[in-house]
Amino acid sequence: MVKLEVNEVSLLRHIIYPFVGSDEIKLGMSTEEIQSIMGVEPHRMLKSCFDTELTDYYEEIIVYYDDSKTCCMIDFTEPGEVLFNGISIIGKPINEVESIFKALDDDLRYDIINGFVSLKYDIAIYSETMSSPVESVSVGKKGIFK
Repeated sequence: MVKLEVNEVSLLRHIIYPFVGSDEIKLGMSTEEIQSIMGVEPHRMLKSCFDTELTDYYEEIIVYYDDSKTCCMIDFTEPGEVLFNGISIIGKPINEVESIFKALDDDLRYDIINGFVSLKYDIAIYSETMSSPVESVSVGKKGIFK
């Protein structure tokens, strides 16, 4: 995670790795480990009535935990920057990102609203519409989207 200063606005750059997390925030970490890295206490709540574990909300990431209370998925959102294979994803038109992933994974799934999931990499891409810029990128532990 690299902190950039752009016109006095702090922007975090996260390099994501399939089944690992990001350069600093790893899948399998505890809420305390992630809070230590982020340097602030998150807002914690259940994301839905079906959740059994609290979800941690930071300015530009949302961290989900499994029954063992370790991180199982991370959503990266604006205003941060997310890089995958050296390519910045957030803010890029979703159809361009889709083309990049199609070249890497022939098993994309489209049963999520306004986005797609790479089953090969367990990475999900979301936007407001299928013609809008990417708003968030999720990386999860192996098999989380199956």
